[in-house]
Amino acid sequence: MYGGLLAVAGIGASQAKVDYSAEQFFAFEGDDRATYDAYKEHFPREDLQVSVFLEVDGPLDVVDYRVLQRVVDSFRDAGLESIRWVGVAEFAEEVQLDGEPAVNVFRLEDDAALTAERLQEVVGPRRDHPLFAGTLWNRDLTVFAVHGFLDPDDNTDARRREITSQLESDVAGIAADGTALVLNGLPILRVTVPLALEADMSRLLGIGIVISFLVLWIYLSRFTLAALCFAGVLPAILISLGLMGYLGQPVSVMTSAVPIVILVVALSDATHLVVGTRRFRQGGLGLVDAVVATFSSLSRSCFFTSLTTALGFAGLVGTRNPLVGEFGVVTALSVMIAYVVTMTLLPALLAYARALEVGTTFPERSGLRGLRWVASRVEHRAVTVTTVFAAFLVGGVWLASGLSVEAKLIDDLKEGDEILEELRWMERSGFGVFQVNIYLDGEGSSVASAEMVEWMQTLQSDVARDPVVIGSIGLPDVVDELATVYGAPEPASGPTSSPDRRSTNEIAELLFLAELQDDVVLGDLYQREDGVAQLVLFVRDAGSSVLIPFVQSLEERLRSEPPPVGVASVTGTVKLTQVLWNQLVSRFLPGVFLSLVLVWLALSWMFRSVRLGLLAVVPNLFPLVMLLGVMALGGFDLKPTTIIVFSIAFGIVADDTIHFLGALAERMRDREWDDTILSETLLDVGPALVLVTIVVLTGFGVLMLGRFQVLFLIGLLTSMAAVLALITDLLGFPALLRILARRPSLQSLLSRSLS
Repeated sequence: MYGGLLAVAGIGASQAKVDYSAEQFFAFEGDDRATYDAYKEHFPREDLQVSVFLEVDGPLDVVDYRVLQRVVDSFRDAGLESIRWVGVAEFAEEVQLDGEPAVNVFRLEDDAALTAERLQEVVGPRRDHPLFAGTLWNRDLTVFAVHGFLDPDDNTDARRREITSQLESDVAGIAADGTALVLNGLPILRVTVPLALEADMSRLLGIGIVISFLVLWIYLSRFTLAALCFAGVLPAILISLGLMGYLGQPVSVMTSAVPIVILVVALSDATHLVVGTRRFRQGGLGLVDAVVATFSSLSRSCFFTSLTTALGFAGLVGTRNPLVGEFGVVTALSVMIAYVVTMTLLPALLAYARALEVGTTFPERSGLRGLRWVASRVEHRAVTVTTVFAAFLVGGVWLASGLSVEAKLIDDLKEGDEILEELRWMERSGFGVFQVNIYLDGEGSSVASAEMVEWMQTLQSDVARDPVVIGSIGLPDVVDELATVYGAPEPASGPTSSPDRRSTNEIAELLFLAELQDDVVLGDLYQREDGVAQLVLFVRDAGSSVLIPFVQSLEERLRSEPPPVGVASVTGTVKLTQVLWNQLVSRFLPGVFLSLVLVWLALSWMFRSVRLGLLAVVPNLFPLVMLLGVMALGGFDLKPTTIIVFSIAFGIVADDTIHFLGALAERMRDREWDDTILSETLLDVGPALVLVTIVVLTGFGVLMLGRFQVLFLIGLLTSMAAVLALITDLLGFPALLRILARRPSLQSLLSRSLS
């Protein structure tokens, strides 16, 4: 049966689409989203620019020019449109025509006999030109760029991947002679960053699985037993991916973490079941009877570990972000699928295992000695142990209060990573990949009047002083360039006109001439028929602590000094990203609280007591608070990926508590509470808890070697959550139970609820 099911699941998994598009995160309502949608209707190419940057050793020469020309050919072959580079830029120069001064407009690509001298003659005097500096070249004339745009219909994850692959191959070929070329742009980053994360995760997860397997093999002293643990788990991953494929649920940046979650949670249950079956075999039961006894005694605990983990992830709907909530629901469903697979497949596999009666191994004997020491501390130093845990809890809360919120547009890469270094090199060179857009809607009036152009020019000049701004481009720059190209007279000045202000009629005539030529730059900044325009501010990826105040100051400026006509709004991908960050972080704690409430309800159901369910939540709070404290100590900030990592850690901490209380319940079915019952429970369930912790620690700690901070955090916090949960459930929680059980009422509650 399972063979056919896995075959069907494999077909479904092969149909699961990968979609790492950033647009998924912007599925929220509100004025910001409405403004963004209106803006994108008119200016759809805001985040569609693909660029290649060429670093030159000296003045631009013909060889460098030909390299740029080859890049242009590559862009055309890839289907990019509206390609801009130094060869197609329109330059104006004064010439003599029949003895009279005139303006000649030319393009370098039309010059068949282009020389280095001609290039320097054209580019040198225009090094600071606002339309060219920061776009076609930097002000030092050491870096030159080629820009092309995706067709909006091509802005899909699949098409971006196809174009990126083609351009990477072409650029690598062009750069083979030692030419310094860098391919970049938001469409490229939206492919290369997720692909790098995917490759890193797959590679390190594979290494983690191998290490986990070796640990189980060493601990259990049998290859077969270690293999059974994984054989009962891995099909759950395939079935979950297959279900996603059949439901049309894409594998996103968020849901790509589902296999890790399934592996951690399901491997925990599988390890408990294998160790339990082996213990019954060592006690003298036959193989089938040992399997039946194990699954009879542990099935309830395993069900509730899966249920509480699933509810913990389901609580992510409290963030009210569709993509994050979707991740929570998909992961919750996958965890329950893993439970069903483990509980049905593993018994059948164990029934064929012939090595379960092996004697106690050296790691087990060493672990039991350690557990006896822990049991003695719980028995004789319960108050001291509880006090120490309480002090650490208070310290964790104090440290967690100092956590700061910080996220970058290209986030989670470790310092020194190639992608980050290229971005910073571009920013240092004077180019901006990211932009904040000021959307101007004339609401029936002209946004190209003299007053509006002057207002835009003043705003550009003021924001240019902010360190986060690399450069800007707007309608005033286009008007000035058009005036030069078409030989318009200098702006009038006098008692009735502002200095450097062109008349509204003059501006309209210049823009009309540009429209006749279908000017690309004009179309990206001004739509006459719709009465809209935009200012583009190129900004550094300085982090949310800088960008959010910058955006807020812009919005305040627009409120206090509105445009002469219509309305002006701050929008664009960068602005919506700030909104997303604010929403996710502000809703992080409510989401965690919802998860805790759901877990509490599940534990109350398990133990048939609201009070005991609340008590069982206590040991789960300690690791979570301590994790936040560790993040504060380590200098890690709260950001969207923290939610993923924290949720995975949350899924681990409840498991040990449930297995401990489940083992305690088994003992209390046949006897009343006494002073030795906690110690006996520790020695009974402790070996399996220790083994699971070691497997998680060694197997998933390898993710800390990844190039992404999110993988580092998954490895670090998952490992720390496992260790903290183990310490809490073997030392802190039993000590607390021993103190509370001195009250007859609690002894009675425990006896009724656990028996």
